[in-house]
Amino acid sequence: MQSWVWWLIASTASLLLLGICLLMATIRIRCTYKHRQKEDLLQLDVRMLGFTLYQLEAPLIEWNENEGTVSIREKNKSPVKENKQKKKWSIETIKRFIKKSKEWIAHFPSYKRIAVRFFKGLTVEEFKWSTEIGTGEAASAAKVAGVVWGLKSFFCGWASHKVKWRAAQQLDVIPHFQSETFALSFSCIVSFRVGHAIRTGLALVFNYKKNSSQRVQAPAQGAVAGD
Repeated sequence: MQSWVWWLIASTASLLLLGICLLMATIRIRCTYKHRQKEDLLQLDVRMLGFTLYQLEAPLIEWNENEGTVSIREKNKSPVKENKQKKKWSIETIKRFIKKSKEWIAHFPSYKRIAVRFFKGLTVEEFKWSTEIGTGEAASAAKVAGVVWGLKSFFCGWASHKVKWRAAQQLDVIPHFQSETFALSFSCIVSFRVGHAIRTGLALVFNYKKNSSQRVQAPAQGAVAGD
């Protein structure tokens, strides 16, 4: 057998092996958020095979009561570029986004099923959620702390049936009986396979094309029936 044939076989086998390794590789996302008084810090770090794919750091979140907007100054970094920008979100913008999301999910129930399958492939490797609450009065602080603890427990119980948990849920609610304060600290690490993400992306593309063709056919059938 000629040498070029061996070279072709070796190259094909190497590419197949590399493709399988990439599909089995794990993407790990770390998200942390801290809030104390008027200081906020949001950090996002996405890694694969020890390399940083994306980093986000938003050190300041400003709430403008007069305008009813939330401004976020962020710095994001990827292997391609690094930039800084300021984004402004209004309450109306957030409401429109939520409304459109609900319409989108209701109109395409198959997307919801795809999302459920994707979340089942997620693994939670770390989950820490600490809250400090003080109202300045002992009785009300205790009541609010109890409500917050109940909401946290409900959320974690609901999430336990949606994703895989490898880490213990570390939940803390610390009441301050003599002062008015609010502080929040959240840290979470989730991971999933590259192949799982690609499979989800292909399913989304397939369903989008399928639903698009159905929307095109529906008006056409209506026009024929009207004639």
